[in-house]
Amino acid sequence: MMKTDFSDNIFGGIISFYSIVYTPKKYIDRIFREFYRILRHGGKLLVTVKKGESEGITDDAWYEGNEVYFSYFLEDEIKGFFKNNKFELDFFDVRKPYDFEMNVERIYAIGTKK
Repeated sequence: MMKTDFSDNIFGGIISFYSIVYTPKKYIDRIFREFYRILRHGGKLLVTVKKGESEGITDDAWYEGNEVYFSYFLEDEIKGFFKNNKFELDFFDVRKPYDFEMNVERIYAIGTKK
């Protein structure tokens, strides 16, 4: 996701539904820059992540014993990624987990390429 083969300004929208959570935070700005590059002017970006402060290797039962790199994000971090990469934040919400989900809040953000 940090560098794709897509042409500049090609997409009208990008959905990153828990996609960036498997990436170390130090690379997230690069991913947002790539999102910006491939979105058309006025294009929309939806990002959904789990709320929290930690990042690193996890062997949570959800991953069936496999070690997986996972990053949690705080509200200000996600807002900062949008702002630092020239997106206008249109929608921002934090929701409680559903009964059948892991007990972690979710962050939803939608922005527009300026």
